[in-house]
Amino acid sequence: MENAGRMAAECLLSHLQPPEKSGLISIFAGPGNNGGDGYVIARHLLNRGYSVWTFLCTEKHKIRGDALLNLTILEKMTDQIQDCQKQADWEPWRERVAQSSAIVDAILGTGLTRDVDGWLLTMIQNINEMQHPFKMAVDIPSGLDSDTGHSRPTCVKSDLTTTFAAAKVGLAMPAAVPWVGQLKVIDIGMPREIIESTPEEAMLQQESELRELWPVRTFNSHKGTFGHLLVLAGSPGKSGAALLSCMAALRSGVGLCTWTNSTHVLQAMQSRILEVMTASIPALDALASEEDPSSEDMERIVVQTLAHTEGKTAWVIGPGLGQSRARQRWLNEVLVGSELPVILDADGLNLLSDQVEILRERKGSTILTPHPGEMGRLTGKTSREVQSNRWAIATEWAQNYQVTVVLKGARTIIASPDGSCWLNPTGHNGLATAGSGDVLSGIIGAFLARGMKAPCAARLAVYLHGKAADELQHSLGQSGLIASDLIKQLPHTLAAWENAS
Repeated sequence: MENAGRMAAECLLSHLQPPEKSGLISIFAGPGNNGGDGYVIARHLLNRGYSVWTFLCTEKHKIRGDALLNLTILEKMTDQIQDCQKQADWEPWRERVAQSSAIVDAILGTGLTRDVDGWLLTMIQNINEMQHPFKMAVDIPSGLDSDTGHSRPTCVKSDLTTTFAAAKVGLAMPAAVPWVGQLKVIDIGMPREIIESTPEEAMLQQESELRELWPVRTFNSHKGTFGHLLVLAGSPGKSGAALLSCMAALRSGVGLCTWTNSTHVLQAMQSRILEVMTASIPALDALASEEDPSSEDMERIVVQTLAHTEGKTAWVIGPGLGQSRARQRWLNEVLVGSELPVILDADGLNLLSDQVEILRERKGSTILTPHPGEMGRLTGKTSREVQSNRWAIATEWAQNYQVTVVLKGARTIIASPDGSCWLNPTGHNGLATAGSGDVLSGIIGAFLARGMKAPCAARLAVYLHGKAADELQHSLGQSGLIASDLIKQLPHTLAAWENAS
């Protein structure tokens, strides 16, 4: 508690520029250890010459243990401690607190198990109404669920959250972003062996770690060295999805890329990208009908499809492919019939949703790239249920079916068959545009074709996909971003990685 409070105080002071020792710092402390951290912060700020008022948002007889010890010490240092347990206590201070240089939220911590109500809820709302003070949350914004990142029902809207020892999963969840502000993880002296021996529920992707996954290109190499990706995608009116995937793959360093589809789909679009090869599946058009083809016809289409996997090192199935009952049968047999590492996206996921058990029969690695709605169809849940517990649902499903799951959205999640789970920090809402997912599938496909293991390919691709969008934000903003902009940016994003390797 001493280390937490001292380091949090230092962190707060680093954000008060210039230091305003004449201004008031208001600290709101709750009943538990989070309040105890607040008392330590108050003591260190007082020792640095700041004007500090500490507001007790709980009855004193409810304070126990280390928190009570630190309150007792603080009482011997200052009489600037004010009860704040009801509206009448608060009203005389409202205007003065609103002019504070900073407000420290030490009301509720990670032990929250139910919705906040009563006076504490009112207090949180009062704090949020104040626009001027810089707001720092201690460990977690009061009212935020530390597992899901959802507010219960609201929480303190912080400019800075100082959390201790390790970030809590909820702090990195998309629902928490408006409340957390800048996140700072503080080392409070917890023994390293305890942290290392505790399994992580989820890990935040770090660029320094991902650079170790980057596939270095050797001087003595050729196009075959960097893999051959097969892209089975597109349909009449949706062939752009296939082209986006192919071009993204080529821009991500794959040596060769072949687009396969029916003859007339390929003929309509094959001149659009000179570097992409094409391979026709003449009978594929027969699968567009809801009428089931005969067993002989289905076998012929499956054989034609699998023939194109020879000599390939990975494939992408699904972007813009279209749906029908016949395509479901065909995808079933194709997935079982090939051991090639595969990425299933878009319509590939929709075709799979009624036959997910087929994944258990695959011998090759499989990556699924659903958005919340597609994940809901795969799991039998609503998209809202998926969003309410993203990392847990993705991780459980990845383990259950032994696949890599890329659950797209704000803070995209990558879940591995071994139970590992990563949250991705790059990207913004400009990626919510047509074709963005097709680009991501192409990038993942390129890394998978180059020989990376499925979870590594997915992690690296998701990070760089988001990083390219972040770099474009300065020139294009968010609203004007389109998928082809990402493809144009990819060489510049990847060049920075190559030059730093």
